[in-house]
Order: sequence, then C-alpha cells, then structure tokens
Amino acid sequence: SLGYERHANWALRETSLHSFVEHVLDHQPEPPPYFAEMKRLNKARIPALQERTLLQRDASSLLSQPSEAVWLIDIRPAAEFAAAHVPSSVSIPLGRNFLNWVGTVLPAGSEILLISANRGDAEAACSALPLIGYDSAVGWIDATELLRTNLVPLESLPEVSPEFVAIELAGGSLLLDVRSEAEHAAGHIDGAVHMPLG
Repeated sequence: SLGYERHANWALRETSLHSFVEHVLDHQPEPPPYFAEMKRLNKARIPALQERTLLQRDASSLLSQPSEAVWLIDIRPAAEFAAAHVPSSVSIPLGRNFLNWVGTVLPAGSEILLISANRGDAEAACSALPLIGYDSAVGWIDATELLRTNLVPLESLPEVSPEFVAIELAGGSLLLDVRSEAEHAAGHIDGAVHMPLG
C-alpha cells in the first residue's frame, strides 16, 4: 500500500516542503474572524452551556429594540429575505454555511435576535450558534407575523439583470464584487472592485 501511495498520492510526490505547503494552501478559503476567538475560548476555562428555552418575541418588540444593541439575523432563504425584510436585519440563511457567515459578520459576543419562518429553524440556529462561541441568542421573531402585521416598515432587494449592470457600469457606477478569492479567480467582471465580504 505504501508503494501505491507513492505512486498515487500527490503529497508524496512533492519534492520540497515549500511546494507541499503551496499546494496545501492553494485555494484555501479566508479564515473567518471567529477562528481567533475560538482559539482563545478553547484555551480558557469557560462554564458548560446551560440548556435554555428560546423565547418568541412579538413583532412589535422591534419598534422599541435599539438596532445597535442587538443584531437582527434573518435566517430565511435569501430569496424570501430579498422579497421583504426588516431594514436593519442581516440575511444569513440557515444552511451549511450559516455558522461560518455568523462568525464572519458578527463581532464576538454579539446579542442575536433571530427572524425565522418557524420555531424549528429558530431553535436549530440557536442550538448551532454556541458551536462557534455565540451563545447569546435573545429570542426569535416569526417572519410571517412581521409580514402580516405591517408593524415595521419592510424593504425589498431586487435582483438585477446583467443588462442593467452593463448600463450602470457605462454610467460610472461602482460594481463591488464581495465573493471569495477563489470565486473571483474563477471568473469576474472587468472593472469590478474585489473586496471579499469576510
């Protein structure tokens, strides 16, 4: 089996430490900011998490909620967020990259109020957040109630066509490409300013 590995395993064919390191690091995603905080937490003695109930908040609580104190995280699919959302909220859909984006966008120790289409998704998000050191979800708000009651003015974010982008660029508008380094390297629009969201 070692003979096979020498023949088939790229790592055993590298001729120098430098080329091995280059190959391993090629196309690695940018480490999210929470990585450094996780290193600190892993070294520290922190108390075990206590099981707690995620409280449902009434949509009217947004009227008195200071936006600077609590991050409003909308965990619905991106298309639903784009159709209608609370202006001060941040879209981080509950999915495979949920924790990575929370740890990239939110400062460590942030208080979080979830906006969700249902209790199950809100509880799943709340259970996942402590895995990256974010154990301060203060509750959740039913997005359906938000849409139905119109207590809070909502905004939408339309998707635009490539033709629209071309016209805007011709008129001098700035196009900001917030994708990762790997995504940008795979293809991008000339003239766009590349600034990864992380």
